[in-house]
Amino acid sequence: MAPVQFPWKKSVDHIEEVDSHNSFSKSLDLCRNGIVCGPSSGFNLTGLFQLIEKRKNEGSLSDLAGPDGTINCVFLCCDLPYQYISEYFDKLGESYFPSIKNEDLLKVDLYRYDEKWERTASDALAAFFDVDRGALLDMVLADPKSASVNTLDLQNILRSRQDTTIIDLRQPQDFNNFHLPGAVNMPFVPDNTPSPFSDAKLLEGLWKSLEKGFKTPGTELQSILHGRRVLLTCYDGDSSRVATSVLRAKGYEADSIRGGFQALNKMRQSSNQTSVNGTRGSSPWAELSREILSVGPSQSARVSL
Repeated sequence: MAPVQFPWKKSVDHIEEVDSHNSFSKSLDLCRNGIVCGPSSGFNLTGLFQLIEKRKNEGSLSDLAGPDGTINCVFLCCDLPYQYISEYFDKLGESYFPSIKNEDLLKVDLYRYDEKWERTASDALAAFFDVDRGALLDMVLADPKSASVNTLDLQNILRSRQDTTIIDLRQPQDFNNFHLPGAVNMPFVPDNTPSPFSDAKLLEGLWKSLEKGFKTPGTELQSILHGRRVLLTCYDGDSSRVATSVLRAKGYEADSIRGGFQALNKMRQSSNQTSVNGTRGSSPWAELSREILSVGPSQSARVSL
């Protein structure tokens, strides 16, 4: 670089020399306190502090005060830190930076989420299934002591639509005990595990498994995904949220049931409790039946036979 031609020495009253370590350190302090600026800005502030300290030691600091006794100081923030990121680590060392926790998460869970992709249990059933009106009404009005809903009951009531695929992420034993009609079991999610959003290692493992499973789907899997609306469900809804994010990123129209099978069970229990109490309060199954039968608050059926 050519030397600066501007006669700067004649334009300044005092010169302070600042090393690069202090320049980068002070810049980092400024950034962490809300003033985002680079090492040249830290250089300027450090030089100002050095000058003030020298004046204090000399007893001449008061010479800089104005008529009201106040000393006004200004330093220039003349650069940004982004282009020097690697140099901060080189100049300052690891002790200036807190350790990174859950660093593996930087490589996973890379796709967006959208609450619009989460459906309530009743909304999901209405959107992905055709419903036998008579069978549903019989279930809603049934004696709660004998109204336990199993897979066979649901098969008589719900029929998955031809343009849909239902993917159940639970373990085979739970899937065999109870699942939505027409569902395909892909057991990505272990039972009795916390939400992946509360356990970094669990989220990492789940996301990698889903990414690997759906990245290059085989012929059989491709046949149930391509051109279809996909509904995902799991135990509590959180793992299916992750799966929905992965599938959406790969161009599939996927949704999940908010709350998973816990929400479906609460839906059934709420309906039974309503019948036991003899109250007229609405239940999820009753709300679904109203939509299908076009009675009560809903004026149009959201699903059809």
